[in-house]
Amino acid sequence: MGGSNNALSIINETKYHFIQVAPQEYFGIQQIWLDGVQIFVTNLEKTLVDALIRPRYCGGVAGVSAAFEEASSKLNVEKLINYAEKCDVAVSKRLGWYLEKNGFAEANLAPLLSRTTSSFIRLDPTNNTLGSYNKKWMVNENLFD
Repeated sequence: MGGSNNALSIINETKYHFIQVAPQEYFGIQQIWLDGVQIFVTNLEKTLVDALIRPRYCGGVAGVSAAFEEASSKLNVEKLINYAEKCDVAVSKRLGWYLEKNGFAEANLAPLLSRTTSSFIRLDPTNNTLGSYNKKWMVNENLFD
């Protein structure tokens, strides 16, 4: 998903990756004011979905996992699942795996479980290392180097 065009910029010694995304990924955006300037940012749920799509820009799987732990009490799970359903099945399977690991009830995760795939999805799309296989979520838990 998403475009291959991205750019790295450094602003006040902080690295920013600007990533061009496909039009179908334009959702979950809100307007905020920062130092008198109106800017557009993704809401919490869309940010987490983006992290599932491109974990390499979010501190890898460890960063994504930490983000889910931090956000778990603030999440609108229904909105999060709705956003994941707009993406490919890999996002839904990764999301279900993360939500279950963070204690969310299986009954709430039914829409994610119902999405089917014929092959296992790598939890870390950048890591080819084989790990255990979670048949419930059809996720290859390839978390180790």
